Amino acid sequence: MQAVERWILARLRHERLADVAAADRAVGGLPAMLNGRRFQKLEATRASLFASLDAPALRALRALPAQSWSWAAWRTVTVHIDYHVEIDAHR
Repeated sequence: MQAVERWILARLRHERLADVAAADRAVGGLPAMLNGRRFQKLEATRASLFASLDAPALRALRALPAQSWSWAAWRTVTVHIDYHVEIDAHR
């Protein structure tokens, strides 16, 4: 991802963009251009490798998880001598 970000920023380094819409238009075709370029050491493009490797693996995943994502809060607690932990002043 960092390489993509740097490549896009390098392509636009001399552009003056008036607003977010202009930035969206300027960036719009660049990912497709980058995905169509050949790698230096491979005879492939990002798009062809995605089509041959990643797309079949994604199709193999049947569905999204049944349970939707929910926020979880983690904290470090101390285990007392009786093997209980205190959470939110409850023991």
